[in-house]
Amino acid sequence: MIPSSKTAGDIRKVRLKGELADLRFKPLSPREVSVVALVGRAKVNKDIAFELGLTVGTVKVYLCRIFRKTGVTSRTELALWYRDR
Repeated sequence: MIPSSKTAGDIRKVRLKGELADLRFKPLSPREVSVVALVGRAKVNKDIAFELGLTVGTVKVYLCRIFRKTGVTSRTELALWYRDR
């Protein structure tokens, strides 16, 4: 459990280091892992869609699910989360 003295900013810093992510982490599907890997390589949605044979809309759906499962709130945070795993 997180001590109550921590602020939201502290929690975000801990999450980026991968410590809190383990508490909130829900397993990603193989396709979600592929999307995360491409986000980590700084690919935009259009490039991810082309590379994986998806539509841009489907990539957006995957990203929403990934954000919810990992607890991140931005692509940058997701790339850092992936790098630190």
